[in-house]
Amino acid sequence: MRVFFRFELLCERHCVDLNPQVTFIPSAIVATEEQVEAFEKQIGFKFPKDYRAFLLRFNGPEMKPSDPAIDPSDFYLTMDLSNLAGFGETKFCDVSSWSGFADPAADYQYGIVEEYAVTSGAWRLPTCLVPIAKSVGPAKIYLSLAAGQYGHVLLVGDEVINRQSDELEIRTTDFVTFATSFTEFVAKLKWVDPDIN
Repeated sequence: MRVFFRFELLCERHCVDLNPQVTFIPSAIVATEEQVEAFEKQIGFKFPKDYRAFLLRFNGPEMKPSDPAIDPSDFYLTMDLSNLAGFGETKFCDVSSWSGFADPAADYQYGIVEEYAVTSGAWRLPTCLVPIAKSVGPAKIYLSLAAGQYGHVLLVGDEVINRQSDELEIRTTDFVTFATSFTEFVAKLKWVDPDIN
């Protein structure tokens, strides 16, 4: 039996259904307009409206299945990679956590700002890529703010790995596009039992 639950994100006076399978639980740390604007100014790019609204509403949320019959300890929230080139035999990639702003009062801070500093600095990835989520790997999932791929959700595939090992410059076009918007990305996520798939 399939049970669907409606999940809504308030986005400028209208509701957007993100994914009926996923319930997002907002972080106890609230993201502010000032934080988002300061980060956008720091990186030199503006976030797409859908991701910006998600970050302000949830700020690195936890997540659980909307269907109470699904035990989150037995299922992974995943992306289906089977129809994408660049992943070899890999058919799925999980989404284990979301990036958000760190608690400004905490002694140790590691949130989206710090993750971005690592990926755009030591990892030498394009500065127009913002890490928005992680898999267990912990491979990161990126939001592109590049003009030709603005708002696309990108994944590290074979091309990025090959170019990194050859110490070549990494370009946004070396990544695999999983979705052309953040809204599409979230809508494509599904809970999968790893023992069955």
